[in-house]
This record gives sequence, C-alpha cells and structure tokens, in this order.
Amino acid sequence: MMRYHMLKWNLFLLAVVLTGLAFPFLILGQQSPQTTPESIALEYLSKYEYAVDRSVTGKERAIKEAQGFLFMPGVEPTGKLDAYTVAAMQALRCGCPDHARASEYGEARATWPKGCYDNLLIHVDFAGSPYPESQLRPAFQDVLDGFMDVCGLGLSFTNDRSQANIVINWQAISGQTIGLGYYPNGTCQLGLRQHLDRSYRATIGFIQQLFAHELGHNLGFEHTNGGLMHPSIREPWSGIRKTDPTYSRLVKAYEQPSEPPVVLLPVRKPIGPKLPFEGKWLQLFELSTETSTGGWWN
Repeated sequence: MMRYHMLKWNLFLLAVVLTGLAFPFLILGQQSPQTTPESIALEYLSKYEYAVDRSVTGKERAIKEAQGFLFMPGVEPTGKLDAYTVAAMQALRCGCPDHARASEYGEARATWPKGCYDNLLIHVDFAGSPYPESQLRPAFQDVLDGFMDVCGLGLSFTNDRSQANIVINWQAISGQTIGLGYYPNGTCQLGLRQHLDRSYRATIGFIQQLFAHELGHNLGFEHTNGGLMHPSIREPWSGIRKTDPTYSRLVKAYEQPSEPPVVLLPVRKPIGPKLPFEGKWLQLFELSTETSTGGWWN
C-alpha cells in the first residue's frame, strides 16, 4: 500500500512539473496567435480600406488592387500572395487609403479654390521633430519651392497657427504609419492637418519626401503607383519630375496664373528724310503696332 501511495505521489509531482513547464508556452500561444501571410494581408487590406468579401476571388481581387500600389511601375499585379507582396505590406508607409474613396481623412480630388491656392499659409510645429528647426525649415522651404516651380501654387510659412491653412506637427504614430495628410474640402479652409511620425529616423532627404508626400494629400492628390505619391517613401526628395504622375495633376489643378496681356503700342516710324517747312523740319511718319515698348519717337 505504501508503495502504491508513493507511486501516486510521484505521478502527481511529475504532472505538476510537466504542467509548469508547459504553462508558459500555453500562455504565449494564447497571447500571440501565429501570424500567417493571409492574416497580414487581411489586416493590411482592412486598414487601408480595400473592399474584401472573404471569398477566394474576392481576396485575389483585393490583393491585385493593392499590388497596383505595392509593385514597382511596370510590374504586373498577379493577385497572388507571394513573399514580396507580404514583405511590401509590412513596410513603413503613409497611413492614408490607397484610393480616392471617402475616408476619415476626407475625400481625394477636392482642391483649393482659385483666389486661395496662390497664397496658402503653412504652420509647422517642430516640437518632437528628429532634426533641429534650423535644419528642417530650409529643407521644407525647398519642398515648397519645388511645388511652386511646377504650378501656380503660392506656399509660405507662418508662425501664426490660427491663420494657417495647413497645420503640421510631429507626433507618435503607431504601427507602420509614418505620416498622415488630410484632404482639403474645396474651400479656403483653415487648420487642415498633417501629422509626421516623430519616431521616423531617416535622412533629411527622406523626411523632405515624406513632408512633400503628405503635402500632396493636403493639396487633394491620392496615391499613385510610383513617384511622389507612392504610399511608401522609396527615395529622398529631388523635386517633382515631369514623368511623375503627380506633375500633370498639379499643373491641371493649380494652373499657372495667365501671363499679362501684351500691350501693342503704336510705333511711329519715319518715312524719308526730314524736309524744311516754314522754318522747321518736317518728318513724315507711319503708324504700326509692335510688341515693344520702344519706338521711333523724335
């Protein structure tokens, strides 16, 4: 009998030990469910507001739509959830949706009206920024100059936050999001927001590109495949090239102010030599119009 009780006790202790060893793994398993490529894709598609109906064809259609932004220009979307697609879905990027449908950030394609966009005021709160204001302000001014070189926008900084059309600050943003730019509502509004992630540690050139990208949203432009408005920041700021999809949109939405009309002044041209007439010299002229402010005035 004694031997029987000892055996039961030993078995009980063994069970306790085994349970204790297994318990942490059970807890970890409950708190961190296995991440799969499909779960990553579904979370991504949901976060950036792709329409997914959970069917096989529905998922492939949504993945193919997302690949239109994730893949480099010229690479054909497949709708297949391959390793490259999963990796691209986990990259740092802008938090705005990848389409022009209405969202909490406004609706793309609304632009600033005439009489307003030639004098937009921008306020930047540099608190929490990764570089000193003395370095970032001229870098951001270079971005503003790049936009104004393309079209008729007038962009300048103001220290008065209450009078700013666009207000930019640095804040902690969770997850893979490094920037958010809200869309304009089509009026000459004040206080349109832009947020930049204070934990985004990159060179000033990449931060310039991030600022320019979110400013593109502030001006009414949605994401494109490649170029300034690509969802991920893939290269440092180098201006807006004519081959960039956003270039033509800027020119169309914010056209250059028309050139002042050319004034055609009457120009007197002398005809023949001067002739004496009643003690004075007489000169005959013909009148014509030329694109000149000068003329043969005697």
